[in-house]
Amino acid sequence: MFEVGRTYTIVTQNHEGESSISAEVLEYEYPMLKLDRVGNYEILNVTSPAFVRAKPNDKKAREDEDKAHKEFIDSISITKPADD
Repeated sequence: MFEVGRTYTIVTQNHEGESSISAEVLEYEYPMLKLDRVGNYEILNVTSPAFVRAKPNDKKAREDEDKAHKEFIDSISITKPADD
């Protein structure tokens, strides 16, 4: 699920609502995720009710998303009807 070295946006929640961080994965051994937090590290249990979701947020993720978007747009090419 997680790749070491990739940056993710991690969303968690508590009684005050949701919050998110962007952090690089240092280690992952299910269910524990070790994140780099600006020179420090944080351990997160991904099976905890506080864990909501994670989404890759790095150059590779943006390139993959741009490519998928372009392929989708190309697949639904809308053409202007010919004038009669």
